[in-house]
Amino acid sequence: MSATMSPAASRSLMAVGLVAIGIAVAWWLLQSDDVAPDRGPGVDQSTESPGPGTGDPPPEVDSVPAVTTTPYQERADHVAESNPATEPFGSLRIVATWEGDGAEAAHANIRVIPWSGPDPFLHALHRTADAAGVVVFPCLRIGRVGVYGFLGGNAKGAVEPGQETAIELKIPAGAPVAGVVVDAEDEPVSGASILLSREGSFTEVQKVGMSDAKGRFEIRGPGENHWRGIGARKAGYGPSSLRFLKGTGDKDVTLRLGAAGGGVSGIVVDSMGDPIPGTRVEIGPRKHRQFTLPDGGQGLNSAQFITRTDETGRFKIFGLAPGEVPALARAPGYAPWRDTVLIESKRTRELRIELLRGVIIEGKVLDAKGEPASRVDISVGGYGDFMTAWNRSGNDGTFRLVGVAPGEIKVKADGENRGEDEVTLHASDGETRHWSAQLKLGLILRGRVIDGAGKPLPEWGVSAEAFKDKKWDHKFLRTDEQGRFTTAGCLDAPYMLKVHRPKGGSFPILVVRNQKPDGQEILLRIENAHAKLGRITGTVLGPDGPLSGVHVNAWPAGNTSSPIVTPDADTGRFEIDQVPAGRYRLLIRADGYPRWSAKERELDPGETWDLGTIILQTPGFIKILAHRPATLPDVKLHAGLSAKDQRNQSFPIPIEGEARSKPLAPGKWTVSITGEGVKSTERSVEVRAGEDTTVEVEVTRGG
Repeated sequence: MSATMSPAASRSLMAVGLVAIGIAVAWWLLQSDDVAPDRGPGVDQSTESPGPGTGDPPPEVDSVPAVTTTPYQERADHVAESNPATEPFGSLRIVATWEGDGAEAAHANIRVIPWSGPDPFLHALHRTADAAGVVVFPCLRIGRVGVYGFLGGNAKGAVEPGQETAIELKIPAGAPVAGVVVDAEDEPVSGASILLSREGSFTEVQKVGMSDAKGRFEIRGPGENHWRGIGARKAGYGPSSLRFLKGTGDKDVTLRLGAAGGGVSGIVVDSMGDPIPGTRVEIGPRKHRQFTLPDGGQGLNSAQFITRTDETGRFKIFGLAPGEVPALARAPGYAPWRDTVLIESKRTRELRIELLRGVIIEGKVLDAKGEPASRVDISVGGYGDFMTAWNRSGNDGTFRLVGVAPGEIKVKADGENRGEDEVTLHASDGETRHWSAQLKLGLILRGRVIDGAGKPLPEWGVSAEAFKDKKWDHKFLRTDEQGRFTTAGCLDAPYMLKVHRPKGGSFPILVVRNQKPDGQEILLRIENAHAKLGRITGTVLGPDGPLSGVHVNAWPAGNTSSPIVTPDADTGRFEIDQVPAGRYRLLIRADGYPRWSAKERELDPGETWDLGTIILQTPGFIKILAHRPATLPDVKLHAGLSAKDQRNQSFPIPIEGEARSKPLAPGKWTVSITGEGVKSTERSVEVRAGEDTTVEVEVTRGG
């Protein structure tokens, strides 16, 4: 699924954090797999790599000492910095502190994105602060920059020529996260890299620590209500899955490495064979799937592993799962390279990647009235991807893109509310193409937000979403002094609008659907605009006390999303604040336990809904043994489980004939076995806490 989101809207969402995100939506806004059919420079050779437990990680990749709070620092980050001999430059000094106590954020990992220059995501810099929480970028291009803490928090500023710019960054102070790394046989694994996904991405990971001699680790976790993915890898093993992690200090996280994995090493060169240092190389799947872990937790299948080439143009990535996966590479001033590489167990694949100079696209963009349009986003590829060629038009409307992949090139000019334009060009490597763009307003969505007395509500947030033909359009808007909002370039589809208070938490005050972008003003009246906000509180415990890995959702009636809250790891207490009046249903998910839900009820303005203490039951499981006759060896079977007041489960039964349910609440359950061309079977069974209830089924023909 492709997404169309304006860069400004994306940065607005990044600035306010990942809020109001639904379980069914938030985790899956991931980049699509887009591998070019032309394989380019191929695989030269394979070499043996150490098997599990027989070798240390390559020192040039895994050289960070086993200090669990010190993140991996991406090498060769100087490639995005300014060349003082040829262009104006300045320096940037960042002082990072922890929110709350204001203590120095020692060894915090910090990301800087130069928004004023071309290809900001390709030029993003990563560095680790010193013991005082200070990091200095001594030679940066002048212009606007965004500063982002790896564990959360953001700030912005501007680098001035010949000056040092100081920026303060406050990072959410997360509680420690502890756990163990094991192999496929559940044996502890020492020296494994602990990986944590960065703010805003579940699959782009950084190293944040290593497991000790007993396989144990402890890292600083993300701030409360900040979702992350956590995983592990080690040379000779396949990577673990990425477990979803949120908030207040999980104390018993198990990261299970796969069977013997492989690696990729190689060199990146230009057309003359000269090495290209600082090239960003990415190996790993770009399509991801959610699944339930054996203990009931949720996760993704794998991460994308990213590195940069050293001064000799070489790179190495280890701990990859066997199979064919995408391989991507790009360096400033060069066209992106795409291919696939076959990862083999216990072997290191050797690659030689040759980057082309690519195509130059230049021209001028005019607005709908024919006047030069400044600050228009010109791009080839999706926003937010380092493979995208991106720049902005100058004050006179001129623009220039370099390092564009040759062939068929789709270029887009996005002026946000001023409209957009696009064109498809064809060019060979080394050519320059010109494009005269003129913004077209297209379909326009207009509206006005007022209170019950008809007074405008300025600075309120409006989220507009629509789907059509596998395209998703999401715009985040702010009302002006008259309460109005306008956006152009909309899909020819009905939009859902969600209205938020300026600083009113994650819940929308109003949700309206089926709004047409026909240019007519949509009046959104908030009758309870100034009403007090309520709270939802409670305590979640297991049979033996507080639990880790607990997630609480309060779902507004008729809404498709809900913020997620993690109870305190020591007390189990949770509090959802700034909740507008309305009907809500509460859902609790805990790793290794069946889901718990409270019936929907009305929350009055300013009311506190206290659910008291909720004790989750020890679950049971249903184990299904399906015996297939020789005449039906490959028939596909499906199991369905249902019980009163419980969430139904359904899952396929493998050819081997054995399947096990997710955690179930004790009590009576109905088991249904179905399949094409077989007789359906239904059984009633009693599920007991802490036990497996086995159901054996003889599969027979029927219909």
